[in-house]
Order: sequence, then structure tokens, then C-alpha cells
Amino acid sequence: QRIECFDISNTHGTDAVGSMVVFTEGSPEIAGYRKFSIRSVDGIDDFAMMAEMLRRRIRDGDKLGPLPDLIVLDGGRSHLNAVRKGLENEQGWDMDIVALAKERKDPQSKAQSDQTHAKRPERVFLPDVKDPVPLKSGQPTTHLLTWLRDEAHRFAITFHRGKRIRRTIRSRLDGIQGVGPKRRAAVLQAFGSLDQLTNIPAAEISERAKIPLSVAERVEEYLAKVNPDGET
Repeated sequence: QRIECFDISNTHGTDAVGSMVVFTEGSPEIAGYRKFSIRSVDGIDDFAMMAEMLRRRIRDGDKLGPLPDLIVLDGGRSHLNAVRKGLENEQGWDMDIVALAKERKDPQSKAQSDQTHAKRPERVFLPDVKDPVPLKSGQPTTHLLTWLRDEAHRFAITFHRGKRIRRTIRSRLDGIQGVGPKRRAAVLQAFGSLDQLTNIPAAEISERAKIPLSVAERVEEYLAKVNPDGET
């Protein structure tokens, strides 16, 4: 009846976020989608991040919608084991949980193309079952599970990208005299990213972000001195 799929997105452990997408009776329930900023995990540890997200989802209970009949994780055996271990002491959950991943490529083989990767079969990992279950291409079950996984992946990446952009703008603009949290937020809302600010004259920055021209001139001057990586 209700399936929830979870995914993690981060850049080398930074700006780590998670996504939860909901399908009801086989169709997306977009109003039920949720985002998570990872709080307790430092560094690169997707397994711990996934476990944290699921613990928070279970603890929040009906605040995030009814608990699902099935949980799908974007990942393999290690993700499944980490989440199950992380939920050992949680009360009130007894739903089924599986993980979905493509078959691994042979590490001894040459690099495979994206097209070859796309053709590798999907596999479902079940709790306490040694071998994963391969999914047949073109089957309704395969279509539903991969649709779920792709939605969770898209939602996580979109949230992660936005969070990274906001952090970059904060770190790049915080040192400019006259730019505090409110003006920084105004610049972010007006332009979306620092890339959109490149070569924009101060007068336009001032007008669109509703900040004083003198402050906009300092923003323009600062951005003219840095390269795309933020280095002077």
C-alpha cells in the first residue's frame, strides 16, 4: 500500500543529506516527500548516514505520514545491515525492509561505459538471505522499484546541490563588509548561486537583491578578485 525509498547524497562527507520519497498504491505521493540534513555523522560514512535517517523517520512516526508497509534503501547489503542494526532498539517498527542496487562490475575488467552500466541487472537484498534476488528487465516489479530508487536519488541530489550552493555563497560572502545574514539571504534569493553573480554590475545586484549600492559594489569588487574555486 505505502512504500518509502531512502537515499543519501554528499560530497566527500560534506553537506550530507538524505531523501525520503513515498509511493502509495504504486504512484508517487509528492506531498509526502521529505528531506533530511544529516546531523550526527562526520566524514564519509554513507551507512551511518542512512541509519541516522531511518532512525529519525521511525521516531517521528505519523509526523512524516503513516509508517510504510515496505522500506526500500538505495544501496546494497552493507546499507541494509547498517540500517537494521541502527533500528534494533527502536520501538514500533515492524515493516519489511530491502535494499536495491545494480550488480557490481568485475573489478578486473576494463572500465565499462554508462550504457553497459545501465544494462547491469538490478538486485534486491533481503534481510538474512545470503544471495540477492535479480530482477528481470521489463517486469512491473522492476519498473516500480527502479522508479522509486531513481526518484529518491533525484530528490537527494537536488537537495544536496541546493545546500552546497547556499554554503558556498555564505562562505564566499561572509567576509564582505556590510553583508550579513539578511543581505546574504537576499542575494541568494535573487541570484540562486555565485555563478549567476559573475560579471553582474553592482547596480543590477543592488536592484535585484534590494541591498545598498555601496554594498553591491563591494560584492562586485570581491567577486572580480576570485576564481571559480573561490581562491583569490
